This record gives sequence, C-alpha cells and structure tokens, in this order.
Amino acid sequence: MTASRQDAGAEEVTLTATAWQQLQGLATLGRVAGGVLHELNNLLTVIGGYSELLLQRGSAPRRAELEAVLRAAQQAAALARQLLACGRGQPRQAVNLNRLIADFSRLLQALLGEAISLETCLAPDLGEVCGDPAALAQVLLNLVRNACDAMPEGGRLAIHTANADFAEVATEAPQRGPAVKLAVADTGCGMDAAVQAQLFTPFFSTKAHGTGLGLTLVAQIVRQHRGLLAVRSAPGQGTTVTVYLPRAAPDAASSPAPQAAPLPRGAGRILLVEDDAEVRQLVRAVLQRQGYTVLAAGSASEALRLAQEQPVDVLLADVVLPQLSGPTLAACLRARHPDLKVLLISGYPPGVLAQRYGAAVAEAVLAKPFTPEALLRQVHALLGAG
Repeated sequence: MTASRQDAGAEEVTLTATAWQQLQGLATLGRVAGGVLHELNNLLTVIGGYSELLLQRGSAPRRAELEAVLRAAQQAAALARQLLACGRGQPRQAVNLNRLIADFSRLLQALLGEAISLETCLAPDLGEVCGDPAALAQVLLNLVRNACDAMPEGGRLAIHTANADFAEVATEAPQRGPAVKLAVADTGCGMDAAVQAQLFTPFFSTKAHGTGLGLTLVAQIVRQHRGLLAVRSAPGQGTTVTVYLPRAAPDAASSPAPQAAPLPRGAGRILLVEDDAEVRQLVRAVLQRQGYTVLAAGSASEALRLAQEQPVDVLLADVVLPQLSGPTLAACLRARHPDLKVLLISGYPPGVLAQRYGAAVAEAVLAKPFTPEALLRQVHALLGAG
C-alpha cells in the first residue's frame, strides 16, 4: 500500500514538473512574440501613416490601391493587438461578446483549419458584460481549441451568443439576475461522466501532450467575472460548453458623437525620442507639417543633450528605448522641468504601463500603430488647451 502511494506520488510530481516546463516554454514564447509584435507595430505605423498622408493630398494617384494598403495595415494592426492582448491583462471595461468573436475571427479560423466548419448564431441585441477583454478572449480561444482537439477527423463547430438569465443554470447557489451566454458546441467524440467530473481539475488532461490547464484557466476567468459554466456532453454526441456572465446595465441612450473639427496649426516645441528611424521620420514629418517645432532623437542620451540645449514643451517618447526607457527618461526630464508634458507611444495597453511604471508616468499614451490624425489630436490635447 505504501509503495503504491509513493509511486502514485512520484507520477504526480513528474506530471506537475512537465506541465511547469510547458508553462515556462509558453511564457518564453510569449516574450518572444511580444518583441516581434513591437517591431511589427513599428512597421505598421510607417505603412499606415504614409498611406494616410498620401490620401490626404486629395488627388493622390492610384487612390484605390492606397486605400487597399491602408485597410490591410489596419487589419494587420488589429490582429497584432489581439495577439498581444491574449497574454496581457487589461482594465475592466464594457465588452460585447459578438464584437469579440468578430475581432478574433481570423485567429479562430486558423485554429479550426480546413477540416472543421464554423457556424455562428449571434444575438443581434446582445447585452454587454463588464470584464477584461484579454481574459475573455482567452476563454473563447481555449474553448475553441479544446473543441478542435475533440474533432481530429474534422467536424462542425458552432458558436452561439444570447441574452439569458442565471436561473437557467442549475447550481446549488445560482448567480442572480440577467446574463449573457456564450456557447461553444462541437460534433466531436464527447465525454463520459467520469471525464466531465474532472474537466476543470488542474493538470487533468485526456490528451497525450496536454497540460490540463486550458479549461482550468477558463473556469478561473469565469469565476473572476462572477460567471458560471455549464457542460453538456455524451460519448459520440459532441460537447457544448456554455459560459454565463453577468449582463452589464445598459447605458443611457447617447447622442451620436459630433464630427471632429479640423485641427488648427500647432505651436510648440516637441522632443521626439524614437529609436526606429522610419517611425521617427514619419512622426517628425507629420508634426512639422502641422506647424510644430520638432527636436528628434534616437536615444535617451541624445534626448537629454537636446533638452539641455533648448526648452521643450512636450516629450513624445517610445516606451522601449535603448539605454533608458521612455518612462525613465520622462522622470529624469521632469525632475528638471516639472511642467513638461509627456506623451508615450507604445504597443502595450495603457493599463499595463500604469501597472509597471505608475499611473502618473504620462498625461497620455498613444498605442502603436497609430494614425497621423490620432497623433496630432493627442499633441493638440496636451498643448492646445495649455
């Protein structure tokens, strides 16, 4: 009896160590992907920025081709943001699950491959939920990936959304009130009661190379969002996993946003710090065309030297720089010039920057890739009313 317990314990330790190694590998892959996405966002900023500048000339030749380039750059930028969001938490906000599914449609199609068909039935009047978009995206992607694994020979995957109520879920302590439900159904092998009983147990997996953590993560995220999970499955009859999340109270009807007024000519001296030469050249050109004086630097040391030679009104700096980071550079310059305005540009969400560097690190953060229009409006917001 003792020997068998020791053997069982050894097997459990080995399984945990293997899963831990896989998690470390995924973390390393995530860091590598983050670096690649940073460079990709720089390229997309340049492609989209110059395309928009050419289109603004009105009589640009081959206008249709330029518009196609700009649309492709915008789609690639959205995909890059989605990939980055999968690994990083974001502040809670109103999330429409229909829009989330649409935004991740390309990633979903990549997971499905050619042998699995996708059907969607999305409620047109779907309410919103209050949550972390990145975490909810992980729920969606993990459920789809598990459904795909259950259909190695192909099949059909269905994604449904609807307004619901927690009363639909049979639990001992049901959540109360209106809900939004997301159901992912497959035509795969299905599961018996024994497997279903351990479905959300950490490190439990029926796959040869599975970590047993995907559905555990799903359950944890749903619980953090005060939601509930329901599973319906049987051998040979496929599986349906339904997520119930609290429905957010609808906001009062708002009038359409007024059309943005044209920006006036700018006035002010801007210290631009960006180590990517192409992005630096684009940003300088956009700002100078609007009337701003731009001092451009490719490193923090060069920026510090320029700031000593002449006063500046705004520091516009990339977060990731050689020598010093953008936030650290901002702190150094503000120690000498307390009234200096700071606008950071980064591929990371503002919430991540606030967690890492402090909430007061900058007046604003501009996410890469950005448009010339977005850049000018951020700068004007800092200087126009100042």
